[in-house]
Amino acid sequence: ERPGECLAELVRRPGPAVLLCSNYLWSIDHNLELARRAKALCPELVVIHGGPSTPKYEGDAARFLAEHRAVADVLVQGEGEVALCRVLEALAPSLPALDPAALAAIPGLSFLDPEDGHLVRTGGPERIADLDVLASPYLTGEFDDIDPAAFHFAVSIETTRGCPYGCTFCDWGSATLARLRKFDVDRVLGELTWAARRGIAAVQLCDANFGITARDIDVAHGLAEIGRAHGAPRILAFTPPKNTTRHLSRILDEVLDAGFLVSTAISLQTTDEATLAAVDRSNIATEHYLALAADLRRRGLPLTGDLLIGLPGQTYESYRADLQFFLDHQISPRSWSLRTLPNAPMNEPGYRERFRIRTGPDNIVLSTSTMDETDRRRMLALRKVQVVADQYGVLAHLLRFLQWDHGLAMATVLDRLRATLDEAPGRYPLVTWLFAHFDLHPTVPVGWGAFYAEVGRFLADELGVDRGASDVGAVLAAQAALMPLPGRSFPYEVALAHDVVAYHRDATAGLYEDGRASTPPRPLAAYPPGHLVVTGDPLELCRG
Repeated sequence: ERPGECLAELVRRPGPAVLLCSNYLWSIDHNLELARRAKALCPELVVIHGGPSTPKYEGDAARFLAEHRAVADVLVQGEGEVALCRVLEALAPSLPALDPAALAAIPGLSFLDPEDGHLVRTGGPERIADLDVLASPYLTGEFDDIDPAAFHFAVSIETTRGCPYGCTFCDWGSATLARLRKFDVDRVLGELTWAARRGIAAVQLCDANFGITARDIDVAHGLAEIGRAHGAPRILAFTPPKNTTRHLSRILDEVLDAGFLVSTAISLQTTDEATLAAVDRSNIATEHYLALAADLRRRGLPLTGDLLIGLPGQTYESYRADLQFFLDHQISPRSWSLRTLPNAPMNEPGYRERFRIRTGPDNIVLSTSTMDETDRRRMLALRKVQVVADQYGVLAHLLRFLQWDHGLAMATVLDRLRATLDEAPGRYPLVTWLFAHFDLHPTVPVGWGAFYAEVGRFLADELGVDRGASDVGAVLAAQAALMPLPGRSFPYEVALAHDVVAYHRDATAGLYEDGRASTPPRPLAAYPPGHLVVTGDPLELCRG
């Protein structure tokens, strides 16, 4: 039911009712507002809250129940399917009144005693041992009347439940820290077939670590066969395991051979040992991570990695080192601002005090014992410089040339650029404008020639690099040829003083073999003249 239908039903039916609110970051405020509207229509309404944004820590639970007392009667922590049935059975004889004695026998609840207003906690939630006793909403017909177009991105399906890791920034492992529970493979494939028959284009496998067990290969094989038979789904999104890549190559082969597009990213978070220890994180061994990168690269799938800004133990220097690791191995980093989740170990009062975690709006981490607000602002500024320079490609080839031939680490150059833009924005006005606006306006005001001339001046003034050298000119000419400009036609060919294409191919050959960073066999200046052919504009940035 949609909210309007739910409210209309309350108007039509007299007497007490129960409203169930499944709270996530994106739904909790909507749920509370809906509950307030529902309570106005039905004063005998009992509101039960569950889901990962319903607080479990004692102080947080007490504050939530007190602040939202009119629209929060019972909080359910952990898995909800069995607990909810027991709660409804306990409520039925006395509805709309609460029976504290009946509720107290159900693990995993928090509520205020209706007589004295004190918080009642009923102990830790129990896990469901056999997931196949739970009915599938896909296979029972519960979702049959939903328009397939309502699945805007993907249909969401669990093949397993739980996470064996306890990373402090995540509440997945803290909620289910134990061995995985598995849904039967036939059930999973039945749900995937349900989506395929309705032409739903994408599937999101909601496992915390899809690919952690060998049977995940069977699921991938079944999904591939379903895709071939029905022409859908065509897109697979999943979260791979945190510290093993053992089965991922075979999983990828199964779905890629069936024509699937794959959306995935390894959540590295950081490579810094002190930070990893602070957040109880065990990362994939570097050799496994880079081997996976090589596997994906050979299949034409660039590897994306996730970093977090604001982790306890993190410093500006460690974040810069993480960016350097990704840049060295041509793995596209996505840097996210960390926010504390209500039930994650990071939100436990003792942990927050230990690392002096201070949060702002939306629970974004603003400072810790190792990162003040100035550090965080510098990290965010460096992130934007990195995105524009490398991911958007404005300086991608120049950065690598400076590192390979001049010994200037890419992250060091980016940091110098960030500092210059911050401290002297008028010194290089075109560069300042572009790094402020290129994410919104992929062009440059007076042409790329003028922009890269100013970049050349930056190289000379700030880094001591001879901008008149033929190798520097070749790299800058290649960069300019790759940039969008309205009215360009393709293919477009440019002659270069040195063969930048061969130089780059030689330097990155190792990334396709074992994933490890390599360097060119000789400097660019030793390469003969060459040319670059730009074959097209896939994002259509040159139209109009």
